[in-house]
Amino acid sequence: MLGFAGLYEFWPDPELPEDDPERWLLTCTVLTTTTQDALGHVPDRSPVIIQKDRFAEPDKRPQRVSAHEATKKGC
Repeated sequence: MLGFAGLYEFWPDPELPEDDPERWLLTCTVLTTTTQDALGHVPDRSPVIIQKDRFAEPDKRPQRVSAHEATKKGC
């Protein structure tokens, strides 16, 4: 199993009423870093992979990690 670092955010549409289920737009992204292998030129970016021992347990909130720490090699 692989875990990728990412970000997500919910954005409200101010044109819709607060109780409208279509009001919220979910956006997300996968964080990337420079590629570390011989194929680094095709493409030159790869996802930031999170080590399994850093995965959040299902009953706990996800870890908050600084952008600097998330992009360090071996994170």
